[in-house]
Amino acid sequence: MNENPRLVIFGQILIDDVVPAYPGLWSRQLGGNALYAAAGARFVLSAGTIGVVSRIGRTMPFDVCNMLEGAGIRHAISSVDNETLIEWILYEEDGSRYSMPRNRSIRKNSSEVNFNREAYLSQLEAQSPTVNDMPPAWINAGGFHLAPQVYLRHQANLAALKGKGFVSLDPSPHYIRGLSIADIYSRLEGVSVFMPSEQEINHLVRSNDLEGLITITTRLYNSGFPEVIVKVGDKGCLVAGQDGVELIPAELASNLVDPTGAGDAFCGAYTACRIQGDSPIEAARKAVVVGKKIVESSGVEEALELSVSTV
Repeated sequence: MNENPRLVIFGQILIDDVVPAYPGLWSRQLGGNALYAAAGARFVLSAGTIGVVSRIGRTMPFDVCNMLEGAGIRHAISSVDNETLIEWILYEEDGSRYSMPRNRSIRKNSSEVNFNREAYLSQLEAQSPTVNDMPPAWINAGGFHLAPQVYLRHQANLAALKGKGFVSLDPSPHYIRGLSIADIYSRLEGVSVFMPSEQEINHLVRSNDLEGLITITTRLYNSGFPEVIVKVGDKGCLVAGQDGVELIPAELASNLVDPTGAGDAFCGAYTACRIQGDSPIEAARKAVVVGKKIVESSGVEEALELSVSTV
């Protein structure tokens, strides 16, 4: 397998402690935006054409490399001396969620949920890869997806990838919330497609409804981004381009098992479709179908197994 991958995904590999909105057992599972984005892309692209660049802490209990290889996904994963980050993911009945670190080294008091924000961001940065973690030849991949990372990583990776191919970026709420549209564009200029969720741009919306989101999506596109995709949960996604903004309805799950990672998988699938030549509308329609399949599976390992069987 000497050829370069067609799509390279930069992101994190963590452990998720998922707490459902309704009474039930919480579960500990392998997670992280890099793996879910790769699972989404794998629904579209064949074996050997996807590369994952990430970092793993010393306490990771899962055999991540073996799992990726089993799914036909190439990897460039570095080991770091930090302990693996564990995140609580707490869901509300409306589908929204909150996340916070569970590691005692980050929490201010081991008996409380309060945590040291600076320590948390430092841990996220330690497990966020740079372009230097990627095999040099992969720079010729042609397509790159930057899953949510701390801003310093997005800034450096975006600068290194400018002019190298199609670059999609899913921003992190840790730096995007509170920024104006002008500041968002000035920080992220150079991406091929900007892919926030509605939760990350809600501070810009005057009326908390679909029309308000359409207005903000239009303004984000008019700021200079070539494409803007806003994920709006069970409503689907908004696609902004030269012909205006179009709502692509979600594919509703017949059996909602686990919503974790659906947005990351959507981004991976969308980027894979775009580098194959699909239009933004075509790519979004295919990506919402992938999102449906993700929420109907339990955890990223099952999602990867499903993606391989349906390519």
